[in-house]
Amino acid sequence: MQSRSWPRDVESGPDDSLAGRILLYNVLAYRQTGLPVRSVGVLLRSNAQRANQTDRVEYEDLSFRFRIVKVWELPAEDLLQAGNGLLPLAVLGKPPVGMTRAQALPAQTERIIARARAEAGPRAPEVVTAACILAGMHSNLDTLRSTFQGALSMIESSAFQLIEDLANERLLREILLEQGTAKYGPPTDEQAAQLAAIQNLPRLRRLTLRFVKVNSWEALLRGGDLS
Repeated sequence: MQSRSWPRDVESGPDDSLAGRILLYNVLAYRQTGLPVRSVGVLLRSNAQRANQTDRVEYEDLSFRFRIVKVWELPAEDLLQAGNGLLPLAVLGKPPVGMTRAQALPAQTERIIARARAEAGPRAPEVVTAACILAGMHSNLDTLRSTFQGALSMIESSAFQLIEDLANERLLREILLEQGTAKYGPPTDEQAAQLAAIQNLPRLRRLTLRFVKVNSWEALLRGGDLS
């Protein structure tokens, strides 16, 4: 008996291209494995669903359907009892009757951490890190800090270093745009796009040093390495 291939596509925000992409993944998975393929689109939160969200693609003589799973409608308790790969999704699942998601989060987190330590082996930090990141979709920083405080040693520092670097990059771009506009005047569309395209933290830091030495957007953005 042949096994079945299960390509999945996970979405946290609305995407009009979802159905077409899932069709593409389905075809590629079949070509790669030669196995029957069943596709699933996983929506992590309600704003990922549009009013016209479709679970099918109709194209000439082709009719393709896939399953859509709405995580916020799945009971969190079911996810807490699922395999380790699904365990972090419990923080996005439907909380117990009479409780808000925020009220249910501390107890859910304790169970996730306990199961990860007992069952996930070397992948336990990945499970806890994923739960923390997913909880950030609906919880503020203070709630995350207090809820995951006891598991900080398990959370992978590399994941949070990446998040911190991305936040710092965005902050430096915003500062450069604001201060540059005040000093040089508004950038052209091309210059604004060039600044927005810089996704390198050391380079952005060098730009902030270069900022005080030059007198135009052209001079600021000129050069490749900007060392």
